[in-house]
Amino acid sequence: MNVKAYKTPSIEQIENEFHCDRKDAERAWNYAFESAQERFWEEAQDIAKDLFPDCTFGAEGRCGGWAVVYQLPPVDSWDAVQVAKWASFESQLKKMVKGYCDWENWLEEITVNRWAENGSERYNFIDKKDGTTACIADLKKMARQSGFGAVVRA
Repeated sequence: MNVKAYKTPSIEQIENEFHCDRKDAERAWNYAFESAQERFWEEAQDIAKDLFPDCTFGAEGRCGGWAVVYQLPPVDSWDAVQVAKWASFESQLKKMVKGYCDWENWLEEITVNRWAENGSERYNFIDKKDGTTACIADLKKMARQSGFGAVVRA
C-alpha cells in the first residue's frame, strides 16, 4: 500500500509562523518529518499486528513509501472477513498519513520541541543533574553569548 506523504507543510509556512530564517525552518521541517515518519511506522506496526497477527509488516521502496504485510494468503482466496480487515488497515493508514501531514500537527510538534529555534537539535532537551530539564538551543545560545562561538555536540 502506498503511504508516501505528498502534501506536507512547506518550509515557507514554518519561516512565516516562527519568524525564523530559512536554515532553521529547513531543519525544523526535517525534524518534524522524521518525527512524523517514526510515529507513523510505530503506529502502523501496531495496527498490522492487531489485524494480521500471523503476518509480518514492513516498509519497501527507495524511501520506505510502501507499507507491506507479508505472509498474507493470496488475495483471490480472501473471504469477507479478510477483505474487511484489509479495508480497515488501508483506511487507518491513509488517515494516519493525512493526520501526520497536517499543518496543525506539525505546528504543535515544532512548537513543543522548539525545532525552529537557532541551534535546535532533533532531541532538543536534556535532563540536568539537578533534576531540571534544559533546552539545547538555550544552552547553545548562552554559550555563544558567553563568547564560546559555535557549539558542536558529538
